[in-house]
Amino acid sequence: MPAIKDKSSRPIKPVPQPESLRKLSFGTIAKKKEESRASYPVLPDPNGQLAVMATRIIERSAQIDALDGALCLDKAELKTLATPFYFAQANGKVEVASSVNVLSPAGEVLISFPNRYGRLESETVLRPILGEQTAQFFRQAFTLEVDGTASDSSRP
Repeated sequence: MPAIKDKSSRPIKPVPQPESLRKLSFGTIAKKKEESRASYPVLPDPNGQLAVMATRIIERSAQIDALDGALCLDKAELKTLATPFYFAQANGKVEVASSVNVLSPAGEVLISFPNRYGRLESETVLRPILGEQTAQFFRQAFTLEVDGTASDSSRP
């Protein structure tokens, strides 16, 4: 009976590789540093005039950012304070104004309320939530249109 040789004990011959692949090493590729910044040439400023302008730009940019934040905060607070008045004056009206004016000696500010509820086709979706109180908060509205071109003109 012939002897069976174990395949794992056989020596493995290396596969010949082209010369260019043997010299390539991925371990030597340097990763880009995240903290490195691009270097730019410096503009010559012999009398310091450009440095003064650059300082003004930096300071004014900081002031604009601060004013923008304060403006957004004032607008949000004014809208919050105006919201109860807006809903109180719009209560029970079919046509509701989209904005409210605030008068001041410096001029006027218009506060807009663009997110209004649309019309519902039926109150059935509200009944399970509000029950019998639906009529207290909502009312039905309808429009009647007459098409005059479809009427019989021969009739008096």
